[in-house]
Amino acid sequence: MTGRGGSTIYGVAAQAGVSISTVSRFLNSPEKVNAETARRIKLSMEQLDYFPHGNTGKRAQRSIRRIGVLTPLFPAPSFVQRIQGMTGVFREAHCEMVICTVDTPEQLSEYLHSISFLRRFDGLIIMSMHLGDEDSCRLAESGLHVVVIESSNPSFTCVETDNVLGGRLAAQCFLDKGYLPCAFIGEETSLPYSLQPSGSRFAGFFETLKAAGQPLPSHLIRTGKVNVDDACRMAGELLDLPQPPRAIFPCRTCRQSAC
Repeated sequence: MTGRGGSTIYGVAAQAGVSISTVSRFLNSPEKVNAETARRIKLSMEQLDYFPHGNTGKRAQRSIRRIGVLTPLFPAPSFVQRIQGMTGVFREAHCEMVICTVDTPEQLSEYLHSISFLRRFDGLIIMSMHLGDEDSCRLAESGLHVVVIESSNPSFTCVETDNVLGGRLAAQCFLDKGYLPCAFIGEETSLPYSLQPSGSRFAGFFETLKAAGQPLPSHLIRTGKVNVDDACRMAGELLDLPQPPRAIFPCRTCRQSAC
């Protein structure tokens, strides 16, 4: 069995000091291989740039392509909708989609710098996460087809959202309907491993209201954590004001809120 990096299962077995059958068992049923042996085999695969054609494990003999989707662990409706949109396309193309959630910057870096991880895929989609220069170079050198969503990167195909325009459209909607005064709820701090559109949307929202002669006062602006509880708290504060707003632009933070 020859890997996509040019090495073979025989080389992996020799370098790890195990039999070919043990390597095969690791590829198909890793839980049946003891931890130390599994560690040596994985290290050997990394060093030899070994990865079987097709998928690993019991899918090793299949020719189906595998696409990885790296996404922050954030269950926003827009993230779910994007994945739903991908699912149908990949199904028609007979591709398997593997979703890999990212909890920390260290985990993102670990994924992008692991030869064995990158070799699992024929393509990679990265959603709402910033790629530094080192990570971009690493991915470009891997030869993977990469698509970046909500980010601009000259090395890859990019799908971007105009968040400033989104804020302008929200403000214009309130102006057209006469929903004034209006308020804004956004994010206080950015997650360290993902992109945050709150600031750009606020800029478009604020400038459009100001240009229309309806500047947004500071007491109608709230920022907080990216969770439903904080969104409910901020919305409650706005609605409890002596003169509450007639409309609120919840910029991502509380779209899941039932407030």
